[in-house]
Amino acid sequence: MKKEIVISIVIIIFIVIGDILLEKYTEKSFDLIGNKLSTIKDNLEDKEKSLLQIDEVNEEWNKRFNILTCFLEHDELEKIKTQLVVIKSGVQVNDTEYAYEEIDKAIYILDHLKDKQSLKWDNLF
Repeated sequence: MKKEIVISIVIIIFIVIGDILLEKYTEKSFDLIGNKLSTIKDNLEDKEKSLLQIDEVNEEWNKRFNILTCFLEHDELEKIKTQLVVIKSGVQVNDTEYAYEEIDKAIYILDHLKDKQSLKWDNLF
């Protein structure tokens, strides 16, 4: 009987530790992308610089995307990827208002996903 209890406790501890580590990775990834998007939003007047920054964000997102797909919903991650394409298109046609709105949408989606994946009582029930 003691053996089963010890094994169960060890499994629960591994699950909780794994969830904490995945949450921290998710938060770090989304904060990084969100900060880069905010920087792009501040520099929308300079088209060339914005396009270079968007390419950097896309590269960073592609690196993290493969890991994030292992434990997050693909639909939600695809929304962010779609927003990045829309932002790049807005910058390419010099529509700064549109690009500004789309950057805000992308940041909102990132924040929403971060909150959705966090370990809170609201998310458990």
